[in-house]
Amino acid sequence: MQPVLTSLFSRTLSSSPTDDGDMTDSLITFTRDGVQPPSRFYLRPFERIEIRSWCSVAGVVLGVHGLILTPKSIVQEIAEVHSPNNDRSEASSLYFISEGFLLHLQIRIESGTVLPGECFVTVHIVRGLAGAGVRVSTLFADYVTPLVSPTYPVSGINQSTAGVGAIKSITGTDPAATIEISETVPPNARWIILAVHFTFITGVDVADRIIHLQLDDGTSTFADICSTTAHPASTTKVYNFANFGSTQIAPDDCLYVPLPLVPLLEGYRVRTSTDLIVGTDDYSAPQLLVQEWLTE
Repeated sequence: MQPVLTSLFSRTLSSSPTDDGDMTDSLITFTRDGVQPPSRFYLRPFERIEIRSWCSVAGVVLGVHGLILTPKSIVQEIAEVHSPNNDRSEASSLYFISEGFLLHLQIRIESGTVLPGECFVTVHIVRGLAGAGVRVSTLFADYVTPLVSPTYPVSGINQSTAGVGAIKSITGTDPAATIEISETVPPNARWIILAVHFTFITGVDVADRIIHLQLDDGTSTFADICSTTAHPASTTKVYNFANFGSTQIAPDDCLYVPLPLVPLLEGYRVRTSTDLIVGTDDYSAPQLLVQEWLTE
């Protein structure tokens, strides 16, 4: 049974709704003097709740839960679901909840495994019945995890690039012989590269190769990290670029090269450039350890 309160307020229309509802206005009056509104937001008949999400993992379902106080003084429960995409692209859902004061609204994980930094949501009030309408208020914006469920009215409006981000291990593409490694930051993502690991096998052609790891904006290189160690013909070496203090060569032909921590926007690339690459020289698929934030 829904809890029923003594009628405290009523609503009257001061104008008739248009096709999209944008020109409709409401007058809220209280039956007793000195009554404070129970919420900052009163949802009118032409206003809806919009949930927007960006997610980098599959199988996630979000629950939309809350309470609204209707003009009949009934506290009505809100129970909806929202399904994010799994490729960092935006997913959006519009819900007409009910008319009344929005008392409480929470987004929480209903199913799926989500780590911090992997699912970001924003919640808005949208005005207009036709089309997408106009966003007139933002209730909150934050990451959702099994332990963190953003909630109106207590949660704030946070940037998706704030916080520690998600730590992800990403296997890149295995290039063909004599083709350089090239990995691109995906849409709606921001990376800091923590480590890059790959193997390079040289053919019999006599030449000393030098390996460079380059960072660019999709066109222009802004960082060139050189291994400084010659890689002769007919040998296999394992390269490790990370935040080391100095270049080191291990007895087992592993090289350790310092890598600066530089933020990379979507479309930026991590790639190799090899001096004197020839013949059957071949890179393995790279393994990247990145710190990732979602971007709207």
